[in-house]
Amino acid sequence: MADWKNIVKQIAPTLGTLLGGPMAGTAVTALSKIFFSGDESKSEAEVSQAVLSELTPDKIVEIKKIDNEHEQFMAKIGFDYAKLNQETEVAYINDTQDARKYKDDNTFFLGIAILIMFALTMFASLYGAYQLLIGGLKLADASIVAAVSGFIGSIVGYVAANAQQVVSYFYGSSAGSKQKTDALADSVKNIVK
Repeated sequence: MADWKNIVKQIAPTLGTLLGGPMAGTAVTALSKIFFSGDESKSEAEVSQAVLSELTPDKIVEIKKIDNEHEQFMAKIGFDYAKLNQETEVAYINDTQDARKYKDDNTFFLGIAILIMFALTMFASLYGAYQLLIGGLKLADASIVAAVSGFIGSIVGYVAANAQQVVSYFYGSSAGSKQKTDALADSVKNIVK
């Protein structure tokens, strides 16, 4: 499915920029007027559906007209979209850039405990499967085996998910993730300065 916000941004850069930020409601209201004969009360979902299914050349002309009017009005009152976007990006980067630098002993030991629990759970599960395969475990009732297998599978999934979160917290989601984040933070700070 096409991204309706990108479609709007290609037609009307000002409205498209608003859709990606804290003033999205303004753009949705403007688009709602166009697609719903002056009705400003439509939701974002309704407007997105209308953009994707009812976009005609006449609607494109109306969108461009409103976009131009809105851009002129915002310039008249001194509103700077670029500054708003930069401030939003800088706030996000400042909020997240030091997340991996903060590590106390409790967090570290909790991570180690989760990884040890994951290793023990996996070892026990694999050893149990091995014993079943070689005939070391006797199966008395198939329904009990099915219930226990489901329970063990749930535990293994839960512990594996937590182990993945520990690894992501300490090392990032990829090898270059931290470097990319630091480079992005530096570039945005340089732009703002």
